[in-house]
Amino acid sequence: MKIDNTVLKNFSYLTVLQVISVLAPLLTYPYLIRVLGDVYFGKVIWAYSITQLFVIIINFGFNITGTKEIAENNANKDIISAIASDIYIIKFLLFLFGLLVVLLLMQLLDIFAENKTLILLSYLIVIGEVFVPIWYFQGLEKMRFITIINGGAKILSTILIFAFVNSQLDYIYVPIFQLSAAVLAAVLSLVFLYRIDRIQFVLSNISFVSLRARFVEGLQFFASRLSSVIIERANIFIIQAYFGFGEVTYYDTASKIVNLFKIPYDLINQAVYPNIVKTHNMKLVKHIITFILFSGVLSVLIFWVFSAEIFELVYGEYSLLGAKILKILIVIAPLTGIGFFLGNTTLIIFGHYSKFNKSIVFAMLFYAFSTITLVITDSVTLTNIAILSVLTTFFWVAYRGFFVNKYKILEK
Repeated sequence: MKIDNTVLKNFSYLTVLQVISVLAPLLTYPYLIRVLGDVYFGKVIWAYSITQLFVIIINFGFNITGTKEIAENNANKDIISAIASDIYIIKFLLFLFGLLVVLLLMQLLDIFAENKTLILLSYLIVIGEVFVPIWYFQGLEKMRFITIINGGAKILSTILIFAFVNSQLDYIYVPIFQLSAAVLAAVLSLVFLYRIDRIQFVLSNISFVSLRARFVEGLQFFASRLSSVIIERANIFIIQAYFGFGEVTYYDTASKIVNLFKIPYDLINQAVYPNIVKTHNMKLVKHIITFILFSGVLSVLIFWVFSAEIFELVYGEYSLLGAKILKILIVIAPLTGIGFFLGNTTLIIFGHYSKFNKSIVFAMLFYAFSTITLVITDSVTLTNIAILSVLTTFFWVAYRGFFVNKYKILEK
């Protein structure tokens, strides 16, 4: 299996970025849990989960459509400038819309009003999503620059957290430092695009027709991306409502560990995606799916044996409940890895956007129906919520697999 040198370079840069992204919470989580306590740390996680919903709204599918457009037009600066200008304008308008929604919720809901400073600061972190053009760097296969920008910002926020968060009352500094890092990354990204890559943002040339076209193109992926985050983060709101902020910390810690083991699969997917867009190399995709299957089985077995020790290492103290949740959720990591390649590098590459999006939307409906069933039958427990997350992931991966097999995509 021969892999393009550019793919290997991008994989290396993405690996560095993801290692920094993972080490930052792995270092700060145990520290923040001990300093802030379960309740205050749970509040920070709860606010962060709300922010993630708005991240998806602002991203609006551009990490897929924008990347694809940039990759297809990587030799034409004028077209790239037009693409970047349209995406930035749409993202900024979505940011303003999200801000209005947050301010409205502060007026309508007591829990938002009681934590309005935390919520507002957490929301403003999405400035990074608005102005840091991951779609641009990925499309041009220039992951070195996004690694330096995002990686440096994350290191800065981690250092500030250790330096200044020393008691429960300092919990508000966590989003402040994350916001500072997001602003720094945004400024550096804009400087790079304008000064180094000479991307021109000319508002006078903006066309409503092109804005509308890119908005509609991103819209087809928006529902699936939003559904994906609802599936992943709605559990936090349910757990907070039924059990409290302390249990949120247990569940989110287990989820973070699982996300750590999704990272290699996500890295490979991001690194090969622009290359697969151009080459349609399905043989490479098949080899990667096989690798994920075997490595995933091995990872799950290791976690089933050492779940208590792994959870204790991250959480900072032993928790039988946390270890049990981790043992269930870990199955999601390899399932998601396979799902990545049954989506982006297969269904999307060959134009089956509808099937890609429906896989997540239908999974979200399955998740919603099952959650309502748990509530009606008074069966809401942390264990059942974790099991439902696994079943929901299996649902959308199997859906994609069915259509990849039906259209014989991997045989092309």
